[in-house]
Amino acid sequence: MNSRDRQAWIIAVGLFVSLFFLWGSGYNTSPVFLSALLKAFGWSHSKASWLPSVLVLAVGITGPLTGWLLDHFDARAVMGIGGLLTGGSFIAASRATTFTELLIAYLFLGVGLGASAWMPASVVIANWFGERRGTALGVVTAGMESGGMVMALVVGYIISHYGWSDAYFALSIPVFLLVVPFLAIFLGGKPSATVQPQPGASSETLPGYEVGEAIRTRVFWMLALAQVLWGLSVPYCCLFDGYRLHTAVRYDQLRRPRRPGRTRQTGLWRHRRPYRWQERARNRAAADRGLSHTGVERQT
Repeated sequence: MNSRDRQAWIIAVGLFVSLFFLWGSGYNTSPVFLSALLKAFGWSHSKASWLPSVLVLAVGITGPLTGWLLDHFDARAVMGIGGLLTGGSFIAASRATTFTELLIAYLFLGVGLGASAWMPASVVIANWFGERRGTALGVVTAGMESGGMVMALVVGYIISHYGWSDAYFALSIPVFLLVVPFLAIFLGGKPSATVQPQPGASSETLPGYEVGEAIRTRVFWMLALAQVLWGLSVPYCCLFDGYRLHTAVRYDQLRRPRRPGRTRQTGLWRHRRPYRWQERARNRAAADRGLSHTGVERQT
């Protein structure tokens, strides 16, 4: 392994860590905060749902602008500014006292993630890797997914023991201590022109579509629709009320049955009737006490 290969893999591992804390903390933890914010401010569910919606929208809109910036500026500057914006948004969210302030923080958080997460990271990997490009992309993607799993649990624990404001602030610490220094010092958008390309890397332009040709194809719009549906579903998939927060973020809690006599009265389940076996259990208990289900004494 020559010096260029070592530098390329250092960049890949660094991007794994960066996306672990950027995407895992910024995107995948938003549903974990909602229950705490609802309790703290008394907002309605429809009002609170604007926060992850604005986050997803900002990430999507920032994508084309980030692509243009990467064509004209070095990825180090683009991703570095995105990382600073992400960390600053966490601090702003921790200091927010109104819905408008928190909404603005989520808006800038989405812009920061769009400029520093998956899309620019994939461009960097494509520039540095030739025949092992797929492996390197897999390493970077693993950082996103593992970060979402771990940071959701960490945030749930911090909220339960210290509060939502401290949780937002805690998310900014690894961003400023680990991610931003790596992006500013070690990240290189493109290898040096004086270094020989990796074996397997072609110097010829690969066949493909220009932007105008791509948007006229059916495949492009099918992929775009899949990304939109995925973005709409992920932020809400684990938002269930009625459980303690630090355990609600675990997937097994979403499948665990409730004890007899308890119903889900809030959140996504508040308009649903109790389970039939719960109704039968209450009716039998009321009959044993000589009472009907409405509390009226039974006639003998």
